Amino acid sequence: MKDRKLLAAGVLAAVCAVAAPTFGAGPAGGEASREDEGGMVVLWPKDAGTFVFVNAQGRVPAGDLSAPVAHLGVEFNIDARLVAGRAPDLRGVREELGRLGAKGAVWVVDDPKLPLVLAAAEDGWGVLNVAPLLADGPSAEKSRVRVAREVNRLFGMLHGCYSTMMIPQCVMRPVHSPAGLDSLISTGFSPESYTKVAKFLDDAGYLHARRNTYAGACREGWAPSPTNGVQRAIWERVQADKERGPTNPIRILPPNQKK
Repeated sequence: MKDRKLLAAGVLAAVCAVAAPTFGAGPAGGEASREDEGGMVVLWPKDAGTFVFVNAQGRVPAGDLSAPVAHLGVEFNIDARLVAGRAPDLRGVREELGRLGAKGAVWVVDDPKLPLVLAAAEDGWGVLNVAPLLADGPSAEKSRVRVAREVNRLFGMLHGCYSTMMIPQCVMRPVHSPAGLDSLISTGFSPESYTKVAKFLDDAGYLHARRNTYAGACREGWAPSPTNGVQRAIWERVQADKERGPTNPIRILPPNQKK
């Protein structure tokens, strides 16, 4: 919980398989200092729980979905991923969740006969329909922002935070039409809505990853085997330091004994 809150605080200020402890790459585009430290590495606990967005449409570019989904994964430190698939039969969603191996899912569809969203919060799944978002022919940039906001909003609705937030800088403010998404000031969660979602995820049994630079993971003792020259040099340096021991150990003198 502490690790996730520290990580999320950084994200607010500015994906990997689920198996017995599983390593994965960190978010792309790390800073140069992180590259000098071997890049970011992630360790997932066993049975961490996965939330899947199933892309079952073709009009919104996959990148416009993968970016907000990846951001959710980092912001809440859960295994959130985008996969390709087909529109669900709503009568068989439970079976489909089992097939996906997911604790929860959102199917992204393109159907003018459906509403913008369906949210089955108690069952952990929903449907995001891009057709209403594209009905007025928005520009590519406006479409991208609308999709990102609705991805966050539906995720929030499914995890204990409904569209009742009145804080201006919150994506969970009420809107009355798809075009109303354009009037929102923020694409992200306010601290209050973030806390509600984070607590819901904890209560639902989602476990959180351990994240650090490769050098930090080596010092903490959980780094995977090196995969490139930078990581190998870090691995060898840290192992040598451990074998040599401290170069400036603290000297604790014995207390004076009374005669």
